Amino acid sequence: MSLLPADEIGYLDYVAEFFLAQKGAGTGLSPLDVDLVRRYEGEGVPFEVICRGVERAFDVRRRNGKERTPHLSLRACKRSIEAEVRRFRAGAVRGSGPVPAPAVLDLLLANAREAAGSPASAGWRAAYRALCMGEDPRPAAAAAYLAALPGHERRDLFRAARPARSGATRLARREAFRAALTTAALEHGKLDLP
Repeated sequence: MSLLPADEIGYLDYVAEFFLAQKGAGTGLSPLDVDLVRRYEGEGVPFEVICRGVERAFDVRRRNGKERTPHLSLRACKRSIEAEVRRFRAGAVRGSGPVPAPAVLDLLLANAREAAGSPASAGWRAAYRALCMGEDPRPAAAAAYLAALPGHERRDLFRAARPARSGATRLARREAFRAALTTAALEHGKLDLP
């Protein structure tokens, strides 16, 4: 949990926490990165938009097979951040959920820190990212948790969640399996999401 009182955690803190969680290392932003974040804050860009840009930059890097070499600074994510800012200003922001309360986001990050090194930590961080984007955190947390589990535990959860064959359509069975697997993963990881 952050050492700052919840009412003193601000825009810069959330962006820094999100970037460092994506990077997986570091303790803070560089002065140039802080200036960049302050500029976006001064322009009235919500921190969720900055987080989406950071996530997009890391997703592109992972798709290109460069996950072993993370972005070294927030400025390296600037192209993706700027694209999200343009979408935001055009009104085409991803996710339609309400902006979560800062206390909820702080709780998710605190849980991720407590569970550091375990599959649950990946689930908590994925829930944080999903909430920052105005999306349902349950599927994201379950998928990240499952991906971080050892193979034998993941297989056991998949087997337990698989629905019995029925007269339902293939699509209906797939949706039922996805819902059951999400619930099973969240319960297995003790990921009690808000």
